[in-house]
Amino acid sequence: MLKVIGPLTDPTRHGGSAADAFHVVIPSMPGYGFSGKPTATGWGPARIARAWDVLMKRLGYHEYVSQGGDWGSVVSDVLAAQKPAGLLGIHVNMPATVPPEIAKILTDGGPAPAGMSTEERAAFDSLNALYTRGSGYSPRGWSRWTRRP
Repeated sequence: MLKVIGPLTDPTRHGGSAADAFHVVIPSMPGYGFSGKPTATGWGPARIARAWDVLMKRLGYHEYVSQGGDWGSVVSDVLAAQKPAGLLGIHVNMPATVPPEIAKILTDGGPAPAGMSTEERAAFDSLNALYTRGSGYSPRGWSRWTRRP
């Protein structure tokens, strides 16, 4: 994503029009990147989304869009659900499309729901493998993601 900052903030330098330039604000997640460790618990996606909205308004932006990938996509999705005044839209490049009840089972490590078809069970087993072994971090730890490594 760092490669797009220049073309967005200085498009003439990259063959574009100056009229297409805009500001880019890139906040770090609390406890990650350039952010300090939170002094209180509860810094999940909903609280971070509210904080990002407050940040944009304190910086003087009355209208803005949110882009997120990885955890930023979760925060951007939650931000959209909160519908704060001034949020014009979101763009995510890691959309979560798992039904909430299935995501809860996968996150909590529960058994597959009863009554699944063969195809549904195969999809569930595939997602379960991804949630437990197939990614760089386990979604089962997401509920505790405010811990700083």
